[in-house]
Amino acid sequence: MDLKALLAMPVAKLRDEAGKIEGLTGVKNMDKKQLLSAIAKRDDIKLPANLTYSEEGLKVKAKVSELKAKRKALVKEGKFAAARAARKHMKRALRDMNA
Repeated sequence: MDLKALLAMPVAKLRDEAGKIEGLTGVKNMDKKQLLSAIAKRDDIKLPANLTYSEEGLKVKAKVSELKAKRKALVKEGKFAAARAARKHMKRALRDMNA
């Protein structure tokens, strides 16, 4: 496994990989950076100092931020049905990012 493949993996798969590391505890409570560090250490992969999310992840995060702003505006206007729909789109985007 190389660095690019490791950075592209969703958190759920990183947790599965980290769970295979002998002696590592608290995998369920680790965030992505901690999981990446543990797996990289096991596989002797050097991580960059300025570790960031993948390009696809950044696009999804931008979309979620946009949907949050839209939802907030809809709630202010009293359009609650549309706000619920925006919330569903947010959740779907996040779910797809972590799949």
